[in-house]
Parts: sequence; C-alpha cells; structure tokens
Amino acid sequence: MYLHPKEVGIYINPTARFALEGKCPVSCKALNYHWTLRMVNCSGDRCVANKDPVNDPKLFPVGTDLKEISLSYDIFTQLKENGMNRFRLRLESTDPVTNVSALAEDYLILNEPPIPGSCVADPPSGSTLKASIDGIKITCSDWYDKETDIGEYNYYCEFL
Repeated sequence: MYLHPKEVGIYINPTARFALEGKCPVSCKALNYHWTLRMVNCSGDRCVANKDPVNDPKLFPVGTDLKEISLSYDIFTQLKENGMNRFRLRLESTDPVTNVSALAEDYLILNEPPIPGSCVADPPSGSTLKASIDGIKITCSDWYDKETDIGEYNYYCEFL
C-alpha cells in the first residue's frame, strides 16, 4: 500500500489488507506493544476521534498486542458506512523491565479513487496480438485526484 504524508495525516489507498510494524531504533528488547484504532468524524476544519476504540477482532487479522498490526478491508467499508473517511491509529510500546514507554500516533485518511479520465491502448500497427510479449502502447489522460497528484499510472492485466 502506498503511503503519502500530508499535513492532516497520511493518505492510504484502501486495499484488501493494510499492515504496519512498530520499530524501535535503539536498545529495544522484548517490548510490549498495544495498538488502538479510533474512527474519526470530521466536519469542516474540526475532527473528533470516537471515544471508544474499535475492538472488533475481525477487523484485525494480526492482533493489537503485537509488534505488527494488520487491518482488514472491512475497516475501510465500516468507515464509509459510517460516513467517515479517516481513523486515528496509535501505538504504545513499553519496556516491561524499566516501565519506560513511548507513543506514536497519526491519522490515516482513505484516499478516494481518482476521477476517471480515459486510457487508450494501441497495439502495434498491422499486427495481431498473439503473445503476452507483444508491445502495447497505453496512453492515459484527464485523470484527476483531488487529494494527491497522480505521479504515475499502473496497469494490470488478467489472462483469461
């Protein structure tokens, strides 16, 4: 998943799974980790995180008390169904020996799909495509993403 830092959070493209890993840069051994996720409701310039964290285990295929966390696609669906497009994710880590703790937190914002433009595929002149190695020129134009600039186009194909 592509992360794009913004002043108000990090834009993410919702896919089947979103995974993060907590990292400790120095002198870290056997830390305890705890992730919390709160849906955020924004109105105008004001955003308020829900008081209660999301606790549905189906939304976290990799748990909330591990170094790594994985969010299922269902969290993105649930956000949209509640009229929201962002959540606040927090990682707290604690050294069980010294009881020293650290906290990292950021807003994650769903990147909406771009406004469609068009793409045109141009097979080589006078040829019939017979293999997946035949070259095809694809030109795209007039696509627009209101949150981020479109830096590149990615093409995928499915062989039937």
